[in-house]
Amino acid sequence: MRLYHWIQAKMFSTYEDWCLKCSSMNRHGFHIVGTENELKSMRDGYNMFVEICPPQAVEGCTSMKAISGATADQVNLLLEMEGKRYCRAGLSYDDAAQIMKAFVQKRVLPDVAEYEPTEDDPKAIADTFAALANILCVDVADGKRLRKKLQASGAKGIDAAWEALCKKLVRSGRAVGLDWKSEKEDFVAAVEALAADMGLAVDADLLGEMDGIPAWSKAVNAPWEDHVLAALDMNSEDYVLLVLTRADFVRAAECARVLLHRIARAEEM
Repeated sequence: MRLYHWIQAKMFSTYEDWCLKCSSMNRHGFHIVGTENELKSMRDGYNMFVEICPPQAVEGCTSMKAISGATADQVNLLLEMEGKRYCRAGLSYDDAAQIMKAFVQKRVLPDVAEYEPTEDDPKAIADTFAALANILCVDVADGKRLRKKLQASGAKGIDAAWEALCKKLVRSGRAVGLDWKSEKEDFVAAVEALAADMGLAVDADLLGEMDGIPAWSKAVNAPWEDHVLAALDMNSEDYVLLVLTRADFVRAAECARVLLHRIARAEEM
């Protein structure tokens, strides 16, 4: 450890040579409370995972990653060690936070004997992605091509497949990409285009001129009973909007969660 990094860690609890990743960002350097903050955001549904990576392997471990467990109050913790993966399921968020903080601050691992060897299932990943593409009405040929690539690459190919999926949705008109600074009239035009064949109305008079996409989206969703103005998380400040039935929204959000990505009501993005 360089002297500068040692001083930052000991005096300020800031670990500038470590990497912290989640579904909303990927950055080098973070304050130790960042692990707890991102886990809290994960528990609240805004992150799909939290991963920390040391500058050098700690007892052979190059990555520690928290993902959602079987229930809303549980976390599964994954360790990458010498090319193999190990998982401990059913941890509480508090326990996961303590383990991750100890990994960063003390360079120690939990008892690896408590972790079971695990591997990705490329077919299951590809099947989940194909189900999502079907819900979102991606062109069948495009969906098959993306599924085939994903089955060959497994979990490592999910991010690229997600980005390609979003681009295809926008190109086909099933979704609309908007800058976070978009004007009200651009937002209204985009949502009206998405909802044109669904018999849904957008009352522009209820939207504040200076509010912004989150507030406008909340106002649009308020009177809709069977549909949702949703957004796909692209890990940026911009929005990819689409309109789904409530049933399809629930199914799509669950598929995205399994893929460690996020689809949510647009006002929550």
